[in-house]
Amino acid sequence: MLIGNIFVSMIAIRLFRILRVKIPYLDIPIFGFLWIYTATLYTMILGILGFLDSNKIGVISGIVIILIAIYDFQKFKYAISHPIKWFKSNISIPFRSLNICFSPIWVLFCFLVLLQIARIFYHIWYVPPYVWDTMVYHLVNVAEWVQKGRIHHIINPVDRLYWPATFEILETWFVVFLHNDLLIKVGPFLFYLVAGMSAYAIARVLNLNRKLSVLAAIIYLYTPSLAIQATACKNDIGIAAIYLLSVALLLDILKNGYRSYRHILIIIMTQLIGIGTKPYMAFIAVAPILIAIFVIIKHRFKGTFHLDGKPPLSIIILCIILILGSGLLGFYWYIRNAVVFNNPFHPTDFRIAGRLIFGTGDAVQFGPGQRGSASLESLWKNTWSLVADKIFDQKSAFNSSLGNISGWGWFNFAIGLSAMVYGLIFIKYLRLLIVSFILALLSLFTFITVDPWYMRFTLWFPVVFALSFSFLLSNLNYRWLRGIFMFFGVSCLILNWIAMLNVGEISIENFKRMRELPPLRRSTAELTPHYAGAFKKTLQIVPKDKIIGFCFPNNGWAYPLYDSDFSRHLKYIPIKDMEFVNFMKQQNIKYLFIERITTEQTELINKAVEGGLMMKIEEFLYALQET
Repeated sequence: MLIGNIFVSMIAIRLFRILRVKIPYLDIPIFGFLWIYTATLYTMILGILGFLDSNKIGVISGIVIILIAIYDFQKFKYAISHPIKWFKSNISIPFRSLNICFSPIWVLFCFLVLLQIARIFYHIWYVPPYVWDTMVYHLVNVAEWVQKGRIHHIINPVDRLYWPATFEILETWFVVFLHNDLLIKVGPFLFYLVAGMSAYAIARVLNLNRKLSVLAAIIYLYTPSLAIQATACKNDIGIAAIYLLSVALLLDILKNGYRSYRHILIIIMTQLIGIGTKPYMAFIAVAPILIAIFVIIKHRFKGTFHLDGKPPLSIIILCIILILGSGLLGFYWYIRNAVVFNNPFHPTDFRIAGRLIFGTGDAVQFGPGQRGSASLESLWKNTWSLVADKIFDQKSAFNSSLGNISGWGWFNFAIGLSAMVYGLIFIKYLRLLIVSFILALLSLFTFITVDPWYMRFTLWFPVVFALSFSFLLSNLNYRWLRGIFMFFGVSCLILNWIAMLNVGEISIENFKRMRELPPLRRSTAELTPHYAGAFKKTLQIVPKDKIIGFCFPNNGWAYPLYDSDFSRHLKYIPIKDMEFVNFMKQQNIKYLFIERITTEQTELINKAVEGGLMMKIEEFLYALQET
């Protein structure tokens, strides 16, 4: 793990030295993005080549580190002997530009940051993955890849397993070395940090001072839906992070003119990786496109849009390589689906103007599934659902699925909305950002299906509430009035934090039990109360060297059966006729896990048992049927 991460960091630092824009507030999120990009692409290439193994990664990384050290011996020697000076001269991210001092406001900000990080670290270390979607398909990919040591096509009845999975590649990087999911939540946490740093960059681009820019970033990071996703292993937080980074870069071009090719290159990389993370990146592209149009109108047509000199050939080659790498992360999944399913957007049907282009025409997920075409009915229903219902966050506690709630929390509902109206009316550049984000939100609502959970796609939007509030404070002339606003704002943030402690999905008893278990034994099977403890029972009954056959309808849970160390091997057994018994015998599978068993499946199993073809654990099967 150490060797692998040293290698990734070395490559990310070298890329950063070339691609940094030398604007402090933009360089910070750019470095975070480049580290994530390097780790993800490296894991992707290793997985495709079948080298997804800790020993192989260590050897490959070590060899490349040695080659780099030989090629650049003097610099490497200096880095070893003077690590702090080398870091400052090579990274050159001026964190000191925040001008932090021991004033009461900075003490408050540091307290809020540490408070949120403490909660997140607790969840990373003590709580194994528990979120429904991650159990169904996100982490099944990770478990299979780590087990097999390669990225491969998985046989599983869950259709959503074949959606783009670039986000899961980064999670795999934090799993493959320990061969355990203890650190799997570090991946989404890194995106959470990039999202916060990008929010700070946007505030600085819009000419907010350092204090208010930090405040805006903190407020955004305290948005419940975003903060919960920092430890949920779901990929929407990845979209929020790279989306806000691309917006920050575009706004900088709009405000200050075209400075270098680096802005455009990183924007292209973020968009490509976003498409490989989740397809709705295309639905919310309205905001970047609109800002880009304003860039062209303001600068190109006025003659201020220019290159910073002709880049050398080596830089051109590097740019091509980076774009190709981003393209691999973005389009690999669509190419795979086109080859395997003859539909690049599988399992979603894709239509243009109502005409079916790809798919069967009857794609079904959990409910109606996601469409690949626009619908004015969806626009109306989704918008009305948000305005009249979800925004109040009254239907449930904050949780990762955001079912029937917005997840925006006390601050955004009580203060952020009215502040956004203020920003829309009075702040020029913020007005463009708010309008473009609202249009992107409406575009998203037009393309996605009406369901209780669609607000998970909107983690990027609440940044406008945080920015608007900071601008409101900056324009208040009376210090006592700013103090009152700050008091109410911080009070709302604390309420958000308290409500996120448990995220509505884990019992206090489970929290306590996880703390008592050794770190590498904190398994989802131990945690989950679903199906009367069926996962834990299964792992107790089935020997570790035996394959667990499993059968469930679409969207069934499989991940807990792998165990936290991915030591259990699973095989899908479709129970449609009596042939399933012969298939089990051919594969030497003696244990069968069935989730949500149907009447037809029960009859087939009883027939097999009565015919002496298989044995049945009465109590276990009964518990499943009852649940």
